[in-house]
Amino acid sequence: MAEYGLVIKNANGNLVIDGTYANLALVEKITLSASLGPSGANGGSYRVAMTLSGYTTPLLVIYSPNTKVAYTGSNQGSGNWSFTFHAETQNTAFDVYCFDIASRGQKFSGDYGLVVKNKTTGAVVFDSRCKYMRILDTYVGTADSQTNIPEINRSYGKTKVGIAQGVMLVTSYNQQVGGGTATDPYNLVIIMFSAMKSSGGSINVSNMNFSTSGPAPTSQNPAVNWTQTGYCYLMVDLSDLD
Repeated sequence: MAEYGLVIKNANGNLVIDGTYANLALVEKITLSASLGPSGANGGSYRVAMTLSGYTTPLLVIYSPNTKVAYTGSNQGSGNWSFTFHAETQNTAFDVYCFDIASRGQKFSGDYGLVVKNKTTGAVVFDSRCKYMRILDTYVGTADSQTNIPEINRSYGKTKVGIAQGVMLVTSYNQQVGGGTATDPYNLVIIMFSAMKSSGGSINVSNMNFSTSGPAPTSQNPAVNWTQTGYCYLMVDLSDLD
């Protein structure tokens, strides 16, 4: 017996919505500003914490037109998720769009739309009223040198684009200052990471100091010890989700 229904494909002919479709949807938008800090004795970024309750798989998208932001820690326990953010400037507002499984997501108003269900279980796998995550681009790689975190500037022709941080690139180094005595100590110089900033449809990912406890070295030398990680970011269209 033939089956009848609707098949939805993208421009490349790939099936994009069927009985196995899954995506995250917007649950809420939270506005924060970082007031605690700076992180180091001689300067650094400012921090703020946020707690989410009842989430299954939270994914955070940051929209911050006025200050660089990175989230630097997360923890899950007793049904709660806690996140720590660092911002380059103090008391400057930024928005965090919180996505989770679609059943918890917000819905656009209206009585008409498209609902797709799993044929076997009857569970709703797509509802056109949901505010689904729309990924525009990715940014993945490793540092291109010991002294530089790669900077990226991109524009997407959208009214609002945010950035989801998967793995943040961190570069830290310390430098021996003198002989390592009480008056001439070894000095942890700086921890630097890539941070996010976006305005309208344009995004920037670039260096931000997490903490500074001494003067930064002017050049690489044998007294400097480097540690680095990779990075991964998602660019997300937020244009009509407010």
